[in-house]
Amino acid sequence: MAGQLPVVSAGSAWVPPEGYVLEDSYVGSLSACRTQGEQGVASGKWKAYVCHQEMRKLTDIWMSFMYLYVKK
Repeated sequence: MAGQLPVVSAGSAWVPPEGYVLEDSYVGSLSACRTQGEQGVASGKWKAYVCHQEMRKLTDIWMSFMYLYVKK
């Protein structure tokens, strides 16, 4: 499995799958996260990836953040 659908955090602390580490983050962009994840798999930088989405409140606005976790 090269990647998987994004995981949406529901308020409780999310823990990445075993063996996965944080590689990068993106403001609201699932496509950027997936593109980076697929490029890393294709180039051999990592074996698999998962995109995790969290909603964070910045002042009075909720924003989506995507986090790329990779398995090396």
